[in-house]
Amino acid sequence: MDLDAYLARIGYVGPRAPTIETLRAMHRAHAFSVPFETLDIHLGRHLDAEEGPAFEKVIGRHRGGWCHELNGLWVRALRQLGFEADLLAASVDNPNRPIPFGHETVLVHLAEPWLSDVGFGGRMAEPLRLVEGAVQQVGGREYILSRDGERWWLECQEPATSPMKYYFTLQPRDFAEFHEPAAWQQSAPESHFTHRPIASLATPTGRVSLLGNVLTEVSGGQRTDTLLNSEAALDEVLAQRFGLYLSEHTWHNFPWA
Repeated sequence: MDLDAYLARIGYVGPRAPTIETLRAMHRAHAFSVPFETLDIHLGRHLDAEEGPAFEKVIGRHRGGWCHELNGLWVRALRQLGFEADLLAASVDNPNRPIPFGHETVLVHLAEPWLSDVGFGGRMAEPLRLVEGAVQQVGGREYILSRDGERWWLECQEPATSPMKYYFTLQPRDFAEFHEPAAWQQSAPESHFTHRPIASLATPTGRVSLLGNVLTEVSGGQRTDTLLNSEAALDEVLAQRFGLYLSEHTWHNFPWA
């Protein structure tokens, strides 16, 4: 991986020693610079999480990505910097169909373990201590980690937004273990990723998100929803609010239900 290009893309300029200060600063830079997004699914393009295609997309074409791309590149970059980092399998809590290996996250081993997830839809702006029961507050959000045997749960509470949680174990995983779930997630009618495009980016005061053709901004605990009534308006929002400039494209099924 071209580490200089990667760090430039996430907007990080600073020390590179494998310390918690570096990890926290890099994580914040990434959270405010690189959006979570699944746009390609609705442009008829395959999402390839292998290092080469993911790097070319996120860094080379200045795009965002979903967890399999963002956290995949993140853990590789951390390892290249000298961090001891494990790729973990997680599943976002979904009463309809939780997907084993449907989410990937990263555990970084320093003096204590830290959960560092840059692919959780803009909901985590800094790494979290892997400690059971304590409420951790970051940028107006509250996080709590709980444990049920070998399974850990992360719950995120943020103003004016529904809570979100996922569970994971601490068993290190290989990239190849996520290939089959990722293929299902971007093609199956039962997958929520195939229903409408998603984009989300953390901001210093909250988060800006796109679900289909509805733009939502939460800032200082206040929420604003805006309906985008044309493809041109959608493209403009993607460029201005998420820094995403798409090449020649045609949206599938706009507007989405």
